[in-house]
Amino acid sequence: MSKFCSVCGKSTDDNSKFCSNCGSDSFSQAPTTEVTGAYALNGEEGAVPETDNKEKVGLGILGAFLFSLAGGILYVILYQFGILSAICGWLAFILAGVGYRKFSKTKERFSVKSIVVSAVMLVVVLLLSEYVCISIEVYRALAEEYYFTFFDALLSAHLVLADSEILRAVLSDLGFCFLFGAIAVISEVVTFFKNKKAAEAAPVTVSSTPAETENTTTEE
Repeated sequence: MSKFCSVCGKSTDDNSKFCSNCGSDSFSQAPTTEVTGAYALNGEEGAVPETDNKEKVGLGILGAFLFSLAGGILYVILYQFGILSAICGWLAFILAGVGYRKFSKTKERFSVKSIVVSAVMLVVVLLLSEYVCISIEVYRALAEEYYFTFFDALLSAHLVLADSEILRAVLSDLGFCFLFGAIAVISEVVTFFKNKKAAEAAPVTVSSTPAETENTTTEE
């Protein structure tokens, strides 16, 4: 193993008593350097241990669904007070993206998979939330006069959609929520492509290996 001059940093043979560059007799052993790239300490290309950075899509989908439920729950709560919160569509999409990144263990803020999964969860959660709201209305209307449980209401709520007036009201409610959700999706897509374009246009910095640095010092 080569030793280094403590004064000028020049690499010197182990048997040398004086530095060939500055004449100093003070030496230190070669520092231990952690390999962080594709090159070893001596400049030769070597295998680098791979880390498990694979995106876990399955867990990401689960996380997106669970997080987006918060937007759906808020939708159901506000609906009981006669308030249509269209922003719940936007909220469901944003939370779905957060849940996807948390569960999939990805470090990317924006990705195609994240956007697609979040958009799908936005639609699924809002449809489920609207159906729950309809079921609650059916339960309230029939529970007092008949032995009608909420589970029965869930099973039969789809029947009321046969009424064209009710169907129009439901589609109108969902339409506003999907509009805000679409705005969130478009905003995310635009940001994704902007970041991608900026990354492609950014200059690539090539770090020099220790061997190259030593050669440069020698030439000087």
